[in-house]
Amino acid sequence: VRRGLSFPERAQIAVGVKRGLSDRALGELIGRGRLVVWRERARNSLAYGEYKPVSADAEQSVAGAAA
Repeated sequence: VRRGLSFPERAQIAVGVKRGLSDRALGELIGRGRLVVWRERARNSLAYGEYKPVSADAEQSVAGAAA
């Protein structure tokens, strides 16, 4: 069963990114695989690399409401 990231998980990723943690380290921190973190960052980062957890959470909420 695939479950989306929660806002607290996204917030932890954002803090970890600012601290320079690797995707592997972030995955261990939130209890997810490194590929989950990689995909999250790839989907929800701006062109210059800034990760936007609030935008990602809002998009997930809208998608969930439409389903």
